[in-house]
Amino acid sequence: MLMVYGALMPLRVLEEIRFWKMQEREHTVVIRTLVPDLETPFVRLLEEWEGVFEKAEMAAVRLIEAAIRSGFWLPPQQQAQVNQLLIASASQSRLFIQHLMRMEQESVPIRTRPVVKTVLEHIIRESEYFLGVLQAGDPMLGLHAPPVPAGVSYTPSNMQELAYLHVQPSARA
Repeated sequence: MLMVYGALMPLRVLEEIRFWKMQEREHTVVIRTLVPDLETPFVRLLEEWEGVFEKAEMAAVRLIEAAIRSGFWLPPQQQAQVNQLLIASASQSRLFIQHLMRMEQESVPIRTRPVVKTVLEHIIRESEYFLGVLQAGDPMLGLHAPPVPAGVSYTPSNMQELAYLHVQPSARA
């Protein structure tokens, strides 16, 4: 993301977050639709991610609306909320990518259908692109992201528990 947006940079960041969280939310539906026999733990995981992405998208919308109402000037408290949402959104996408990669490896219906595997890889690339856009605007973004919990085993039975990166309550406008 180019820094040429100046004072409008927080609004530009919010627009990117809103768009990409909508995309990721829709991708959870696409996967479930393409793979009707997807294993139940993966279905539940995607359903949880759908809710997480919707919350992040709505938080971005609320902050965009607040910026518009204030004449595109964000007070320090709302700028802090934008930063929190930025960090949470990047963390969500990183973990979502890890979950999709695990699904690609462990789900029989995904592994055995080349078209579904191709779609899943495309979805992964799109989330990686979003991370690249965010990092171009904030090269230190990778340093802010909390690591995935150490010693956690990614299995279909526990993956839904790992979609823990919800938008923090303070990210509300």
